[in-house]
Amino acid sequence: MFGGNISNLEVLDMHHNNISATLPMIFTIESSLRSLNLHGNKLEGKIPRTLANCKVLQVLDIGH
Repeated sequence: MFGGNISNLEVLDMHHNNISATLPMIFTIESSLRSLNLHGNKLEGKIPRTLANCKVLQVLDIGH
């Protein structure tokens, strides 16, 4: 989904973008991500275990 280094990314808001896919495995390294909003997309599958690498994550919205 993303190319390059996203380790300094703090906020990712992609709500209502009509994304139809499984949840991406983009959290392979420790991340600075504080807020992830994927609300309103057509995501399916399990939440990636690598999300645990986002130790400062405060907001996670993956609802429909």
